[in-house]
Parts: sequence; C-alpha cells; structure tokens
Amino acid sequence: MYDDCAAIYGVHLDNSTPVRHIWRVIDTRFIAEIKAARTKRTLTQAELARLAGVPLRTYQRLESGDRGSRLDTVLRVLDALGLEISVAPKRRPSLDELKEVYGSE
Repeated sequence: MYDDCAAIYGVHLDNSTPVRHIWRVIDTRFIAEIKAARTKRTLTQAELARLAGVPLRTYQRLESGDRGSRLDTVLRVLDALGLEISVAPKRRPSLDELKEVYGSE
C-alpha cells in the first residue's frame, strides 16, 4: 500500500514510506515509522530528543502527531535515527488513492 501511494505525496522516508503533506508534517504512518525506528534502536523519547538536539517536549509533540511540528525538527529527528527524506516526481492520484487519503465522502 505504501508504495502505491508514494507517488501521490512525492516525499518518502528512505524505506519508501510516503509522507503526506510534509509542510504540515504529520501523517500517522510517518509518525509510526519514526516511533518504530526509535524503539528498534531502544531509545527513549528523551534520548532521541537529546541526540536530535531538540527539546523533549518538542519531540513528544512530534511523536503525538502535533501538526505544528516544524520541518527542521523532523529533519533533525530523522538524521538522529539514520533516516532521510528523498524527493520523487509526483503524479496525479487515482480516485481510489484520493478516497484512501480523504475518505469516500
């Protein structure tokens, strides 16, 4: 599913997980990937915040899905986890992909 949607968003984690609306940052799957990478490395939120050079509360807001998180914060966290963002050409999404993102209303 991630690979199918990746071209909609045009931005991917290094393992091809799409990042929806990167300028507003937060997508549940994106945050799940960050949290999974943190726990895989057996880091606490405080340890990762320190490694990333961001305040603990800032990291906690990011991981909780706060849409006010800044892109530079996300980049610092990704760097501390050994992850990166890459840019890919975007294409027009299919109707099914739009329904997945926005619902069928």
